[in-house]
Amino acid sequence: MRNLDIFNCAALDVMHTSLAKFPNVVSVSPNEMATRVRGYFVDNGENDLDEQALFHTCHATIKWLNQEGFIIIEQAFMSGECRIVLTQKGLNALNSIPKFADSEKKSFGQYFIEGVKPLPFSIMGNLMADFFKSIS
Repeated sequence: MRNLDIFNCAALDVMHTSLAKFPNVVSVSPNEMATRVRGYFVDNGENDLDEQALFHTCHATIKWLNQEGFIIIEQAFMSGECRIVLTQKGLNALNSIPKFADSEKKSFGQYFIEGVKPLPFSIMGNLMADFFKSIS
């Protein structure tokens, strides 16, 4: 389950970064994402995350979001850094409203705009499950 939690944090981080500069192309770095994801888990009492595994999961998350049509990778570098932009599918998902019980009837974009830090660990999984269901 932990890998799914890391994926959820990384996906939220990518969508947050993309939304902050939409419709412009933005750079996302798996190294920087891994640092933010690690910080989120450390703040929630989880200190035993492997840096290399975090990097790989963050990089795989970027690739998966591209494959699933949420983002377009405009340029990819050997370091793992990518220049990306939101697609119509990604924007539609961000504009939809979560259906989980603790939802405050805000759009996903409103939840994501501040990034991962302000979200309680207890709602992260539900929020991201709803996010990926919203446009399937």
